[in-house]
Amino acid sequence: MAYAVDKVAIGEILDALDAPNEPLGSVIPRGSVGHREDFDPYATPGHRGDRARARELLIEAGYGDGLTLIAAVRQIGIHRKVMDSVAANLAEIGIDLQWRFFSQAEYYGSALSDPEAGRRGDWDIAEPGFTPDWFGNNGRVIVQPLFQTNDVPGTTNYGGYHNPEVDALIERALEEPDERRAEELWHDIDARIMQDLPVVPILSFAAMTSRYYGRRVRNAVHVPQIEFFDITNLWLAPVE
Repeated sequence: MAYAVDKVAIGEILDALDAPNEPLGSVIPRGSVGHREDFDPYATPGHRGDRARARELLIEAGYGDGLTLIAAVRQIGIHRKVMDSVAANLAEIGIDLQWRFFSQAEYYGSALSDPEAGRRGDWDIAEPGFTPDWFGNNGRVIVQPLFQTNDVPGTTNYGGYHNPEVDALIERALEEPDERRAEELWHDIDARIMQDLPVVPILSFAAMTSRYYGRRVRNAVHVPQIEFFDITNLWLAPVE
């Protein structure tokens, strides 16, 4: 699947929402500690996917006759378009998607965040987004919630990913006082997760609102979780 998906096509869908985006090659996004621009273990030409390679791997995995997966899809136009794009890519390599629709509340409440829903087979793949609370040294608010073992209702480890090695590395990174060493540990975690590939990273994109401000505005620091500026630290320059 990582080789099949056309990330640029999905980016073009989001462009319609005036949401600037870039293809993402690993689970730690741009602006977050541990991200490396040159790290993309499943790179494809122009980020457009390599369906021939993907088909070869599917055959090697024993699914030459194809397989069918259940896709959890939100009843919202933009998300249906994204899944349409993914479904078309996967169909080319022999993976058929059966769609199961959820409202926005059901999607995160009774489907993705409920481990039992996954175990029951209510869904196999989905296309959630996740926004860090801040940029920089933020492993505890993006890598830890998404990938450290957490099998309780309400989890944001939507796929039930479990790797004791990754769990231990996360704890080490959280406790590491040296910023340079912590950055290395978070990148090691990124690399280890990408070996297992519990998710296919697709895009890193900016908020849609806080790129716009007047010329007198100073210290316009974007807070990703609220998709706006930290208004407590804004000020206006004197009128010229």
